[in-house]
This record gives sequence, C-alpha cells and structure tokens, in this order.
Amino acid sequence: MISIKYLKFKCGVCLFVFIPTDTLRGFQKFCPPLGSPDERFKVTVMGSLSPPIGGCASMQKFRRNEIPGFNLWLGDLQTGSGNCDDEDLDYYMFQCLSKNSFMDENENIKGWYVTLFDPAGRWSGQAAHKCSLYSLIKEDPPIIQMVISANRSCDGLARRMGEVEKHRVPEGLRHFEDGSVALLFTKNWPQTTSDMYDDDYRKKRSAVLDSVHR
Repeated sequence: MISIKYLKFKCGVCLFVFIPTDTLRGFQKFCPPLGSPDERFKVTVMGSLSPPIGGCASMQKFRRNEIPGFNLWLGDLQTGSGNCDDEDLDYYMFQCLSKNSFMDENENIKGWYVTLFDPAGRWSGQAAHKCSLYSLIKEDPPIIQMVISANRSCDGLARRMGEVEKHRVPEGLRHFEDGSVALLFTKNWPQTTSDMYDDDYRKKRSAVLDSVHR
C-alpha cells in the first residue's frame, strides 16, 4: 500500500509519497524483459529505411522511491544508424505502470500490454501516458518486439504488431502514420560450451526468462 505523509514547513504544506521497496520491485515485472541494468539490447525502429534507425535499450537501475522503467536511446532521424556504442543519441525513459496479457481467440497469451509513462516529456513534448504491446519473438537469444502507441489508447496495437512488416515509416520520422512506433530489441548471448556452465551466464539467462513468464 502507498502511504502519504504531509509535512508542514514555513513554505506551506509539502506532499511526500512513500512507496514501499517491495511494491517498487513489483513494478519492474511490468517492463519488457530487458534483463539487468548492466545489459544492453540493440534496438531497431521497424519500418524505417534508407538507412534504418537503430538504438539501444536497458533497464534502469533500481532507485528507492522511483517507479522502475527502462532507458531507450535512438539514432538521428536524418542519418539513421544508432547503436549502443554511439554517442549523441536521443534519450528517452519510460516508467512501467501496469501489465495485462494479450490473448488470442483460444486464450493463449501472445503478448503483454504495458502502460508506460514518460515523466520528462521527451517522447511527445509533454509528460504523458502511452499504451504499449510487446511480444517475445525468441527466447534465446532474446528477441522482443514492441509497439508504443501515440497516446494512452491501446486500440489498434495488436493489428499494428501483426502487420508491422507490411508498413514503412515516412521519411524523416520514427513513427507510422497513426503515431505509433514499432521497436525490435535484440541481444546476442555468448553461447560457448564454457558459458553454458558459467554461473553468471545462467543467472542472466534466468533473470530474462523468468521476467517473461511472470
């Protein structure tokens, strides 16, 4: 439960919101399964061409009294490219507020709707909520597809995800005509024989796979 405390100072009444650590860690499960904060995923803006726009993503480090989220860096609109080794990428951060399953007609889970919040307002020019839908395309190495809506509505995201390969992003933009953005997160894990018996490797793999199935 979130507890609210009021403290009175000479400047007036200030509002402090304390969120228990266990509750905050629960919010981490709402984000797409990007592993630990020290891991980096390559990002491709789907539908972008000549050249395709790339970028990088990672989970944010856990901070007390801050809702967990993930970092997203994207390349320049004009020159495209962009990867985890580049500098001067456009930076965004999304907090993950809720998570609900997306099921097919047979009630099989095909993905997850996640409510995102952009507190800095860098994505659309003002702080705003966005609906997103992600799906795990492949587990090992992990490949995640995600569509972020132009607003807080989830309408049309499932159709957009299913037809993303058929559409192209207009030149000079990252988003489709409806304002949605489709992202592909990929990561190549070392898979030598020695790695398969390495404790750190197994911990990283289990952290990603466990978060997918929660």
